Amino acid sequence: MFARNVSMSLKPNSVPEFTLKLERGVLPLLRKQQGFWGLIAFVSQDGSEAMGIILWDQKENADAYGRRTYRKVLKVLSNVIEGTPQAQACEVSNTTLRTMEGWKALAKEREKIAQLEIHEVSRSAFHNLAAPVPA
Repeated sequence: MFARNVSMSLKPNSVPEFTLKLERGVLPLLRKQQGFWGLIAFVSQDGSEAMGIILWDQKENADAYGRRTYRKVLKVLSNVIEGTPQAQACEVSNTTLRTMEGWKALAKEREKIAQLEIHEVSRSAFHNLAAPVPA
């Protein structure tokens, strides 16, 4: 697993908008990237700084994101950050987060749940469905 730790200065009073831009603008872009594993974002108590840890399955996918999509992310955040974000790349040595296999299994379960059809049935119709079939 590979991570990029990104820190940035926020414009005054921009935390709510920053959070919204992460949810609606940045995360959709990240989720489209091959090997994206997750994002953990932090904001300082005074709202002047933010930090994000972006997790990737491997360095090559993080590098591809940096070449292809990072500029789009900067554009999304341009009116809430000051200056250029600082990024540090590193290998993940330990984590208590789920393993990649665990996340994949969870995603498959979510897909199954999303595919279930839910129908409302009246109480009498339910009892008719549950009644024993005559022989």
